[in-house]
Amino acid sequence: MADQQYEESNYRFTDPIRFFKANDPYYFEVDNIPLKQLQENCLWLKDQVRKDTTIKLKNVKRIDIDELRPYATGADRVVRVKPGRYTSRINDASTREPLAYLRKVMGEAIGDVDAWSAATPNPGDFPGDKNAALGAALDKFKENLAENALGMNGLVERAFTWPVINSDTPIDNDGANLDTTKSWLSFGGEDVNIPGGGAASSPFPITEAITWAKSQDSAVSEVALPSFEITSTNGWASFPLTESYFIKAWRGVSRLAIVDVDDEITIEVPKFDPTDFSYTGEDGQSVDVNGVTQRIDLVFIYSKPIDASGVDTIQNGSVERITRPALGIVKGAGIKTSFEEKTFDFADGYKVNTNDSILAAPGDQSNVNMGFNSTSANDIAYPIRGSFPAPDDLLNLAPLISEKLEDTAYELVGQSILPVAYVFVQESSEIVLSTDVIDIRPLFRTAELTYNERAGIGAAFPQLSLANPAVGKSQLDYELRRVYSDLNTITTVQDNAIAEITTNPLAIGYVFGGFNFGAEGALYDFYRKQFATDTETDNDSVQYIKDYVKSKYGLGSTNITIPDYPDWDLAKWCVLQDLDNKGYCPNDYINTFISTDPDSTGSDNSIAAGSYKDPVTPEGTTLNGGTPTRINKFSAATTGGVPDMIYHYISKTIKFNRPANLIDYEVDFKLINCIAQMQNGGTPNSSDRALSFGSWVEKGYDEFTIYISFNVTNNVPYKNKTSLPQFPSPDPGWDLSNESGRTDGSRFSGFSVLTNDILYSNTAPVATGGAGLGYVGNPRVGKCTYPTVMWKMTGFTQEDAGFLYGNLNQVNPTIAIKE
Repeated sequence: MADQQYEESNYRFTDPIRFFKANDPYYFEVDNIPLKQLQENCLWLKDQVRKDTTIKLKNVKRIDIDELRPYATGADRVVRVKPGRYTSRINDASTREPLAYLRKVMGEAIGDVDAWSAATPNPGDFPGDKNAALGAALDKFKENLAENALGMNGLVERAFTWPVINSDTPIDNDGANLDTTKSWLSFGGEDVNIPGGGAASSPFPITEAITWAKSQDSAVSEVALPSFEITSTNGWASFPLTESYFIKAWRGVSRLAIVDVDDEITIEVPKFDPTDFSYTGEDGQSVDVNGVTQRIDLVFIYSKPIDASGVDTIQNGSVERITRPALGIVKGAGIKTSFEEKTFDFADGYKVNTNDSILAAPGDQSNVNMGFNSTSANDIAYPIRGSFPAPDDLLNLAPLISEKLEDTAYELVGQSILPVAYVFVQESSEIVLSTDVIDIRPLFRTAELTYNERAGIGAAFPQLSLANPAVGKSQLDYELRRVYSDLNTITTVQDNAIAEITTNPLAIGYVFGGFNFGAEGALYDFYRKQFATDTETDNDSVQYIKDYVKSKYGLGSTNITIPDYPDWDLAKWCVLQDLDNKGYCPNDYINTFISTDPDSTGSDNSIAAGSYKDPVTPEGTTLNGGTPTRINKFSAATTGGVPDMIYHYISKTIKFNRPANLIDYEVDFKLINCIAQMQNGGTPNSSDRALSFGSWVEKGYDEFTIYISFNVTNNVPYKNKTSLPQFPSPDPGWDLSNESGRTDGSRFSGFSVLTNDILYSNTAPVATGGAGLGYVGNPRVGKCTYPTVMWKMTGFTQEDAGFLYGNLNQVNPTIAIKE
């Protein structure tokens, strides 16, 4: 038992005090001794009462703590556990009524990101009539009836992950509009000095309007729950809301909860059976193992939390519901090993053992390095050897979490147990002695995860949850295999005994010029004028005309949205300079190359690198042994103050996640509904300048950039070097008095829009100034600043490595092709 700790005192306690004896001589000093001892005793007691009335304990052992203490009386085979409370991981998902119903709408196909839809309490056609089921569940908040108990725990009103945009960026106060003009990470919106300020409302209670309220007139039957929003700049910004719906759907499965054992609980321990350690021999007959005299059982508590009316557990191979904590037992023997030779059909699958027992080795009772030792320092009466059922791994079971499971699926059943005791069962014993019960209550257990495992989960981005579960290597291997199989798909078409081998494209898409400054803008304007003159009353709205343009020219399916502003990247000069309204001006996306005007002997400083201009021998010298020179100018002569080369270009960079088996790829693209003009018309000294026109792709390892160049237009006064799209220019010698370089969209528009409707919308001769020009059938065109292109990316996998060629510098090389 525990030793009592007394308060320190200047006095000493004497017990027993001295009494007079018959032969004691009478002397006052001797006579006062017992009186002084009595006085000291009284003063000592006074100190104890005055200083502290709390009894302090030391040398406390498990047996001294009565909470959930297992014990046996020694009169029967029953193990008893005292009342108490503990914190338990609750894994049961089968008995909690859902407060949300989800279905996956994206994420099954390769390349899809996950997205779900959630039923609302409004009338609707959500699968399984879940709209009505959710409405009925929410109605239970109105009535104070036992059958309407939901066992709320506060989890469903909260989000538990911080919102982020991508793996590098938290959100700002206004949402996801990052300020990318700074050289450091900053945020637009109100509070630019608060990085991640947009997380101020999460993870905190989700508003009632989002989680519970019905929509006006019950118009919304389901709500969209994205994972990563690829069609916007929000990314994972809405992820905490999505996660909260998972919590509502599963009602906090795998949560921590309090278990209350309000009264003593008991269980009877099975007697020792010599056949527990038998095995099946090669002939199929059962063989007993001699000399086994003991067995070790594990006693545990099935956890039933206080915030649930009951839980499902798996006992003896079947599902049983408990409404209060109960004891269970695992025998330290019972699964028989078979050495019989027979054919096993693996198609039968994995067979679950339904016996509450483990596979025990008889020799375990003889190994002195295993088990519990009896020493003077512990409470073990005698050494206990044998096979010990594992407290955690054997019995704690997690449910299978999947939205594709039925509400009553067996896989939703889990269980969580608290191990409390090992019981030493001996062959000769008819009862369980008090010394046979080994207390193993996990009062001082270590962390369930190591530091790096816990830190890895904590550093997951976005944070792990039911909406974002951890991915194991097996699952990752499976997904990579799906990608590989898709890329490696080869379709063979038989035509006149000739096999044509085709490879599916890796990706396909558009780069739009947009309705404001692009080819779509010219098409919009054309049909706006056409529809304004007809008698239809419903075809002249902005959205109708935009939808008409998209539909007529087959510009993608429903997942394609034509933007108002160009998809093309902002020009570098626009990004680098401190300008207002970036991207709003029509020319903010146009880059311009301008060469210098060197004399006949100088170099053109606009050329940063050049190839050789002289003949080069294999030794790297000129034909006469000198050092070869490189190209450093566009023209061999001066051009009288006119640049040797000038042209515009636009570009778009597209990144991609490169698969491991992709060895090379090609990108093809074409102009859609438009062409670029070539020669400058009517500009003075135009013959003195070179013009550049064309399109090309810059390939990178995991990105590519599409470029289109076009000539400068005829109203740019080149000789005076006045404003170009790059206003304001860094060159102080240029005229900066006119900002029309950015804002005048007609000055640098280099693309014509050519579609059948526009080309032949008016076949009369073109007329101007009262004089008829052109001819009958003269085409008309649209005019725009930015083109739209359609691109296709085709990949070559490892299987195609033998058909990827380079070094074809020999005469008439012959290549092999796939058959």
